[in-house]
Amino acid sequence: MSSSAALPRAWVDRLFEEFGAIYGAQKLATMWSGSSLEVTKNRWAASLGIFEGATIKMAIESLIVSGNGWPPELPVFYETCRQAALSLKAQVPADKALPAPGGTYTTREEAAEILAKIGYSAPAKPRVDPKAWAHRVLARAAAGDETLALESIRMAERAIKAKDAA
Repeated sequence: MSSSAALPRAWVDRLFEEFGAIYGAQKLATMWSGSSLEVTKNRWAASLGIFEGATIKMAIESLIVSGNGWPPELPVFYETCRQAALSLKAQVPADKALPAPGGTYTTREEAAEILAKIGYSAPAKPRVDPKAWAHRVLARAAAGDETLALESIRMAERAIKAKDAA
């Protein structure tokens, strides 16, 4: 599937030509006799815009083998396209498809090798002390700042005493 833009009008015209070739002009004319073919084609273009050309082509081929003697209504053809898209997606070669989530495991060494191949380098560690805020709070408390909450001072003390996680 692709974007949600409408199909190009030429594609829809070609689709209806294919319907005529498969089912015959009489059935095609009968199928949409109660509505404007222009409005019908516009609606089909808007609804089928999420599908790629290969998907629509596969859906047309599946109509031929289905044995149905009448052209499909839009919801039926939409579902046929959706099934074709799923089928095409399943046909993606294994080396081109991403594995299912949790289906693989990459070690740190493998990840480092992959990152080296693409030229990625980790950002430098910050030169700022991550506990600088706690030192500032305690300096304010030592200077007699009475606006500090007692819990702020306690949190700063705990932060300084805590070992670095990294």
